[in-house]
Amino acid sequence: MGQNQSKITIYESDEMKVLKKILDKDGPAAANTYLERNINRWKTETVKFAVSGCTATGKSTFINSLRNVKRGDKGYADVGFGDTTKEPTPYSHPDNDKIVYYDLPGVGTLEIKKENFINDMKISDYDFIFIFFDKVITEDNLWLVVELDKIGKPYCFVRSKLDEDMKNAERENIDTATVLPTIREKIKKSLEKNDKFNNSKKIFFISSVDKKIGEMSELVSYVESNVDKFKCEAVMSSMAVFSEDIIHLKHKVLKRRIKLASVAAAAIAATPVPGVDFAVNVTLLVEEVNNYIKCFSLSAQKMESLENFDRSNLKCSKILVPKAKIATWVIFRLGIFATVMAAENVLDLLLPLVGSLISGVTTAAIAYKFLNGVLDDIRDDAIDVYRHIVKQQSNIRL
Repeated sequence: MGQNQSKITIYESDEMKVLKKILDKDGPAAANTYLERNINRWKTETVKFAVSGCTATGKSTFINSLRNVKRGDKGYADVGFGDTTKEPTPYSHPDNDKIVYYDLPGVGTLEIKKENFINDMKISDYDFIFIFFDKVITEDNLWLVVELDKIGKPYCFVRSKLDEDMKNAERENIDTATVLPTIREKIKKSLEKNDKFNNSKKIFFISSVDKKIGEMSELVSYVESNVDKFKCEAVMSSMAVFSEDIIHLKHKVLKRRIKLASVAAAAIAATPVPGVDFAVNVTLLVEEVNNYIKCFSLSAQKMESLENFDRSNLKCSKILVPKAKIATWVIFRLGIFATVMAAENVLDLLLPLVGSLISGVTTAAIAYKFLNGVLDDIRDDAIDVYRHIVKQQSNIRL
């Protein structure tokens, strides 16, 4: 684990370089302002997803599924059986109205000519484009790919309704394990004759009804790797936990914040105001812990709703209850990490940057160790909760 934590990603390296320049030029106060703005920048980011494709390819179900919206809920996208989409229709995420999914018509419909599609649909405004298709990827789909490549827009193809394919296979006594490989091979062969598209990694086969079927987790991971880092934080914070892979992806995204938050703690500690730095740092850490709890969908209300679940085995059980005193818990746990900090080789991760802050070195090291430990523990708790829910649902079906 220690070796993994010591690896510095390109994102972290770039952020550290920017911070170093600010520190050298304008001092700790300016660095602290930059940190405060960027640590929570994800909360103000607008994210626009385009979901394009012909009618009856599963677009609306997909949009509802990723937003965890059900029929009867506000903002539910009606599942149509005709040509229901003639212009971009926005659907905001209920937990973050800055994340918006736009249902777009397919390319080359009677209402929107192909040559006008890019401009009329304002494709350049979107952060990522999902291209839905039915049985085969059409020439119009491939035309769109060429146009997206020209303007450098990230995209992927989506073949939905795998749950229906599985049901059809069962009715015909076909082994369901062969369904996805068979569909994938057919699509692959249909594309081998076309040199406009040769990247199979951009095709995902999913079920929006049952996310455990197919490649929904892989699809989300692909989007994560192709969206701006701050926008990605916003998306993953609001993403429902529907697989262990999603839990690990959330953990990966949250991990990126830790070095920045630790340096922020150092900048605060470098502020020569007796007593203020400790209180502010505790507030910063409490906010981070609250972000972790929310991101992994471990609210006290959800924990209370779990049936036959022993919370005493959770690593962070004391803060996953109603009216939990998280600040008290943070202070207690900080003391534990402070005593073992000297034995851990964490300062090399922050120097020479934090060295510029002098009095913030120890604070940064403790914050770094603390946040890594808490994040790992909450991830493990999220996995335990998810496995319990899956087991309960399996028992109900039986």
